[in-house]
Amino acid sequence: MSKYLVLGASSGIGRAVCDQLALRGDSLVLAGRDINKLELLRSELSSSEDHISVLFDADEPESIVSVFERSIENGIKLDGMVYCIGRADVTPLRTLKISQARSMFNVNFFSFVTAVSVYAKPKYSNRGSIVGISSANSHYPQKCMSMYAASKGAMEAAVRTMAIELADKGISVNCVIPGAVNTDMFGKLSDDVKEMIAGKQLLGVSSPEDVASSIVFLLKEGARVMTGRSVYIDGGILGQ
Repeated sequence: MSKYLVLGASSGIGRAVCDQLALRGDSLVLAGRDINKLELLRSELSSSEDHISVLFDADEPESIVSVFERSIENGIKLDGMVYCIGRADVTPLRTLKISQARSMFNVNFFSFVTAVSVYAKPKYSNRGSIVGISSANSHYPQKCMSMYAASKGAMEAAVRTMAIELADKGISVNCVIPGAVNTDMFGKLSDDVKEMIAGKQLLGVSSPEDVASSIVFLLKEGARVMTGRSVYIDGGILGQ
């Protein structure tokens, strides 16, 4: 049984990752901002007694250490980690505030880098694999999304460099680049916007399970020699 930390576990892609890992018999540390949602998820997963829930606010990168400490207290030394947290504010340049940009970078980038740094300490992990979630938006930009695209692009750049630094520790670091995914966030868009986005993806809008399957692959032995890579799961935007 492998042991994984899923940051941003309670909904969307994070929830789908948890479902797939639990069905494989893995033990999970479920981390997020809403303990009630995390506990509900834990109760619904296979072998719920093998999992724990931990509060974590990605807008406070320094708090990530407490998540790892809680894992160790529960006898969980990790074999892998998934960072499924993202914030995608619409930020026109004319109204952009540095405090808002800083918060978005905290959530999308600084907390990810901090989590990787802590994970790499032998106290907390048995080597293993790390996967972050970027966004096609950093490659196919949209108006008023400059800070979101920049923060996700920063993650991808960091992954390439961290992979070199962590290779000697036996830790792989990769990220996935989803296009539009049928999550609650996507569901809140207008029908016209949904149709426009779906029309750009040759294979249509992805499900959270589609993305989760690729993440689980990157965590497991089949991807043992993959590191420093960004894997597109975008429904074929590159074909446009």
